[in-house]
Amino acid sequence: MSMPINKQQKSQSFANLIECLEEIRNPSIQLNFKYPLVSILLMALCASLGGTNNWAEVANFCKDNEN
Repeated sequence: MSMPINKQQKSQSFANLIECLEEIRNPSIQLNFKYPLVSILLMALCASLGGTNNWAEVANFCKDNEN
């Protein structure tokens, strides 16, 4: 049986995920895209976990969850 995860552990896990995503090399960095690669990857991951099945649904998920 696993121990419950507290808020600090969740925050650290999220920070670790961001660090891992930031290590991915972005060949398009010089093209001045609107969003950094790490943001796109994180949005795609969240959309996938949210049940999307294709890129159109990912785009809609991201638009629906903008803050």
